Amino acid sequence: MSPALRGNRLSAVETVYSRLVGLGLDAAVAGADGQLTSATPWWEQSVPRDHIAELCASAVSDDVARQFGGAHFVAGIRSGDGQVLLVRAAAGTSEAAFQLAQTMRRMLSDAYSQLETGGMVREFSTKLAAAYDETNAVFRIMRMMTSHGDAVEQLSLVCNAVQQAMSFGWVAAAFKTDAGVIAQLSGNVIVAGNSRGDGETLRAALVQLTGQLKIDGWTQVQLPTPGTVAGVTGGEVIFDPITHDGRVIGLLAAGDKASRDPRVVSSELQFIDACSDFIGVFHENLARFHEQKMMSMGVLKSLVAAIDAKDPYTRGHSERVAVLSRLIAIGTGFTEEQAERVHVAGLVHDVGKIGVPDWVLRKPSKLDDAEFAMIRRHPETGHRILKDVPLLADVLPAVLEHHERFDGKGYPCGISGENISLLGRIVGLADSFDAMCSSRAYRVGLSRENAVQEIRRCSGAQYDPRLVEIFLKLDLAEYDVLLLRQDAQLPAPKMAA
Repeated sequence: MSPALRGNRLSAVETVYSRLVGLGLDAAVAGADGQLTSATPWWEQSVPRDHIAELCASAVSDDVARQFGGAHFVAGIRSGDGQVLLVRAAAGTSEAAFQLAQTMRRMLSDAYSQLETGGMVREFSTKLAAAYDETNAVFRIMRMMTSHGDAVEQLSLVCNAVQQAMSFGWVAAAFKTDAGVIAQLSGNVIVAGNSRGDGETLRAALVQLTGQLKIDGWTQVQLPTPGTVAGVTGGEVIFDPITHDGRVIGLLAAGDKASRDPRVVSSELQFIDACSDFIGVFHENLARFHEQKMMSMGVLKSLVAAIDAKDPYTRGHSERVAVLSRLIAIGTGFTEEQAERVHVAGLVHDVGKIGVPDWVLRKPSKLDDAEFAMIRRHPETGHRILKDVPLLADVLPAVLEHHERFDGKGYPCGISGENISLLGRIVGLADSFDAMCSSRAYRVGLSRENAVQEIRRCSGAQYDPRLVEIFLKLDLAEYDVLLLRQDAQLPAPKMAA
């Protein structure tokens, strides 16, 4: 058989051809143009080409079985791609030959029906698999958007998931520079995959298109015209607006379709529309989370201000400890997001002092044992105040443990070494340093040189030596600005150190 006939689609033709030849009957396979692909010698030698072509044309159009050449009977059967199977019976057996032809027709018709049904099943299976991939991608995208991590990183994952689920070369999310867009995403263009056009030109075109969108509408298809996103990539581009509070804040776009048909189909439009809606909800959640965070931070800062107001000499202490703690955390290798949580821990570490009488906090002379016992209770008091605030669950160790010592001689629990949480060790070091550097009613603060010398002297005893090494390398310019601001507002201390 010809290589053109190999494969599952024409296996029925091959099978019947082989069986007919095995029975001693003359058989042939020809194309609709009359060219023989395979044939027994009788066909090759005895039948004119124009007769074969005529028979093939009739078979292709009518699926006929007819008498040909007087004494010979021939059956022509159309196959899936225009191939025709021909058979000849000996003269004098017209009825038998005709019955044979009819039987062959029915058999091959059934075979081709099965082939066509199989093709439909395969096409359906392909579409079903694509639908599954898209549905699976949708659920993965939904899971990606339930967390509150880095927004750019999460949307990069989303664009990659969309691009992998579709037959597009690239997928992009672009956002306006707008008051309605959260700071992490404002003006950002996130692209997954590779475009046929220049990457920077594509980004510029996406920014321009994003700025032109005013209202949310149907998913749109952009044809390749100069000055457009599609013009940059040379193929159809689909895009759908991303909205927040009824306003367009960005778009989700896809282009460089990789399948045989470069035209966009309705299922792709629907998929992009659904994904842009998900991104809109994701942005909405991030914005609301940011608002709640700002409101919570506002409450915390008010609480810290109330504590600072109890003693003008400790005013700004919590803010300075927060800044120092964040700097140490970054030096330790924390991410910006993790360091921000350490900053919060520094802000609230002394919340428990709200339960300490003002006269104890403001006492200009040395505290007696009873007064010092009141002070020592503030870590546990602060922990008790904040333990039911879900937003602060991760910073509670710093509140409880910032007066523990590395050698185990601290309070309230007397734990030592790495049994003290890293957060507690960081905030404890920052708290001590600021206490040394800031002035009190009864003394001026230590010089920077003396404070650093004291931190170095107590490394391994009061402080984690690894954190001390990190601390000694920090740039404290931000901290110094806050310290100078506090010193400028204080009355002169009554006693010199």
